[in-house]
Amino acid sequence: MSTLLLPYRLGDPEMDECRYPVIVSPDTSTDLVLGHVFRFHRPWYAVPNGKDEHCVGRPDKGQPGHKKAADYLIREYADGNITPIPLAELVPRVFEPLDEVPLLHPRLPVSDRNIGSAKQAFATIEAQFWRARSGFPGSDNHWWLECILPGCPGWSGPRYLSHIRGRNGEPPSPYRHPGCLPADQVRKLIAAYQQ
Repeated sequence: MSTLLLPYRLGDPEMDECRYPVIVSPDTSTDLVLGHVFRFHRPWYAVPNGKDEHCVGRPDKGQPGHKKAADYLIREYADGNITPIPLAELVPRVFEPLDEVPLLHPRLPVSDRNIGSAKQAFATIEAQFWRARSGFPGSDNHWWLECILPGCPGWSGPRYLSHIRGRNGEPPSPYRHPGCLPADQVRKLIAAYQQ
């Protein structure tokens, strides 16, 4: 099977690790899931169906990391090393947010630095009307958050802390997620914009 003829798409991420299913349609009538891909810190990982995760490393500069991880899954599938699962039969890992969210994500080592960063991160998201649904995974990892901005119809999904807190001394972007309040209303409600 030629990997050049096997395009893929990413499905919706799962809540716990923000893992994206890699979906192919080899005969155009059936969508098949080969496994999942996700990023943790800078490296990307591929998790073939029923197998352990494999670190594919960092992509070349300017290249999307999900492509490198998905290409690994496609090569493994082409070599007969992956048993695909029909998308209709995929049972995604369901993440039930805990009543009490842990300070750190299980992948993040417990250290004074990580604990301090996590406490600061929780203060930042609270000040900007977000609620964590899992422990802090580090600034450059997807973190499953829920928007609790007054007047917002509600949304939850993966966000990067580095995008929420603003960069280079600038305030955060007023764009929060699809369907949130207009930028002028967001600016009025978040104290970081009034400084």
